[in-house]
Amino acid sequence: MEEAEWPSQPVPEAIKELIARFYSLVDSSDPSCCEGLANTVFTQDGEFLVNKRSMKGAEQIAKWRTGGESVILRQHTIHKIYVCNEQGNDLLMTGTLTLGSDLGLTAESPYCARCVVDDPTSQSPRIEYWQGWLDTTPFYDLGILRNPARKNTGNILDTIGGR
Repeated sequence: MEEAEWPSQPVPEAIKELIARFYSLVDSSDPSCCEGLANTVFTQDGEFLVNKRSMKGAEQIAKWRTGGESVILRQHTIHKIYVCNEQGNDLLMTGTLTLGSDLGLTAESPYCARCVVDDPTSQSPRIEYWQGWLDTTPFYDLGILRNPARKNTGNILDTIGGR
């Protein structure tokens, strides 16, 4: 978060800390990080969307990593943060996501995310809406998010992506 370019418009310090906690938890390899995200970052009825995947409420958010056990490295690097309203609680971020698999493969892709915080005046704000967009192609091509596609070419097994 230190290298991120923050806007000239003031953003409440509690919101900056909340965003830092969000990224710390989503990048963590600690198995309890999903519970922490659901119970300390989002509102109880918060909404967490990544591309077409939607999770609403603490119960669904606490399970957001289900099926992604082969991903052992998650690292978000935020490049720039934009404020979308006067209160400083509607933010847009751009950055890069790096993912690594249990097979030692890594890939990165640019991403953009919108974050809406419930109460900009609170000392303990929570995220009520988070939507992220990214191109997952590099992660699928290398088989980080699923096994790579394979085909036989002239009796030679060719792994598409991650050659």
